[in-house]
Amino acid sequence: MLTLFNIASLEGWPDVMLIALDAVGVDKGPEMEASVINGFFFIVFILIGSFFLMNFFIGVLFMKYTQAAKNETKGYTEENLVWIDIQKMIIEQRCEFDLMNKPDHLKHPKRFKYWRIVTSKPFDFFIMGMIVLNIVQMGINFENASHLYVQLLDISDYFFTVIFIVEAYLKVRAYAWRYFETLSNKFDAFIVISSVADIIMSFTMKDMSDSFSLGP
Repeated sequence: MLTLFNIASLEGWPDVMLIALDAVGVDKGPEMEASVINGFFFIVFILIGSFFLMNFFIGVLFMKYTQAAKNETKGYTEENLVWIDIQKMIIEQRCEFDLMNKPDHLKHPKRFKYWRIVTSKPFDFFIMGMIVLNIVQMGINFENASHLYVQLLDISDYFFTVIFIVEAYLKVRAYAWRYFETLSNKFDAFIVISSVADIIMSFTMKDMSDSFSLGP
């Protein structure tokens, strides 16, 4: 039964099938493809056991879920259900972070200027373009590259790091400490701090390797 369950889960079933193809009989050593007909059992079992029965099981669960949902709304009219859906939409609705944290241009004119910059479409397109270029830059690195090529990649990495530091700085000036309220901003801050730490570590390790170098 454990073997059949393993085959039905589609995990490692080709290895089991290859062993079955070499099976000869009880107390007999295996021979290569001695029982090719055993392969049809695996094909039929996977088609019926994995696909048909699994889809049948999912269909039963979906049907029971539909029945349970109908029982929850039993006794409600169509107008009641529409009203409940509208109330759920109102409760779940959230104001956008940018609009929620818009500074007052009279009390905080500088923060408002920074807010206009970080919420502008050109700024978003520029940062998105830098992210795409940074991904390309990380993907074009390869083994046994020339020293000049590696230096160009390092310089471009410093350039992108500076861009993202400026982005984080502008957003912190615009939103103050509310900048860290969203997960996306926390992730951006983590990436910036990690990039700076990586650059510092690379320079530190380079200086250590140069100081311990035995060459001329």
